[in-house]
Amino acid sequence: MKKLILILTVAAIAFTSCNDESKNLSEKHQALLTESDSIMQVSTQLQDTHTDMLEKHRNLTTQMEASGIMDAEIMEKIAGHEVINEKHAAMLESHKMMLESHKEFKDNFDQLNLTEMKVQIEKMRQNHDQIMSEQETMRQEHDAMSEDHKSIFQKLADFQTADS
Repeated sequence: MKKLILILTVAAIAFTSCNDESKNLSEKHQALLTESDSIMQVSTQLQDTHTDMLEKHRNLTTQMEASGIMDAEIMEKIAGHEVINEKHAAMLESHKMMLESHKEFKDNFDQLNLTEMKVQIEKMRQNHDQIMSEQETMRQEHDAMSEDHKSIFQKLADFQTADS
């Protein structure tokens, strides 16, 4: 009889501890989902900025071609911007895919066992860290490109003024 009581006690403790851990993991998961929403908002803003930068780049390229100015420094910056714009497009697409996968996790998170929950949470955390780091890089590169655009447009205006 004592053995039966001992076994039931151990089982009850294990069950309670699993429920607590499951609840804790669910709370962590919910916090990550909230963070995903915030990251998605930033990603949307960066997508808008990226679209604006592409438009400015097209305008700049068109102006350069129309003016016939072949300044090596300007052409080098424009080529560098093309590479950055392509990199940003790839980053934004990968962020979108990662965040969409988080929504899929949400739908079947409760059906996972504790180990799978832990793995899922860790993967989401890694994705968030990567996305946020890349978003900061994109912000910095957008700022730098914006400054380049200003200086290039000024140079084009100066060239056109000198030609007049």
